[in-house]
Amino acid sequence: MDTSREDGWWRSIRWAAYACLALALLQVVALPWPFGHPELGVFAIPRWIGQLSFSCLGALALFYRQLWAAVLLGVYGLTRLYIVAVSLVHILDGSAVASGMGPGAFLALCIPLPFTVLWIRGAWGALRLWRGPHMP
Repeated sequence: MDTSREDGWWRSIRWAAYACLALALLQVVALPWPFGHPELGVFAIPRWIGQLSFSCLGALALFYRQLWAAVLLGVYGLTRLYIVAVSLVHILDGSAVASGMGPGAFLALCIPLPFTVLWIRGAWGALRLWRGPHMP
């Protein structure tokens, strides 16, 4: 197998790890904290901690070159793209307004999109590495 291609795939996986860390940092620094906001609901703090944990554990697994983590994040990234696309369809056909989903809800769905691209690229790199040296 061409080592430069393999290095490029590992680079994509490493960038997916950086994307996980950047998302965790964004959640802590830039996004509103759920503490002291009872209107967010009882599950706001566990959801916030779960999102941070998912990002940090994903980054850790990718830094340890766990290919399954790259594929898992790629699948998660694809589901995020699907959710944004379906939400956009609901906005365009008017059903979002009827259900009370405003522009703020759609904006919140779009926050992880830049990270999603890196996760999908990392998953593609992991799949290419799994393919092995026996295939072109």
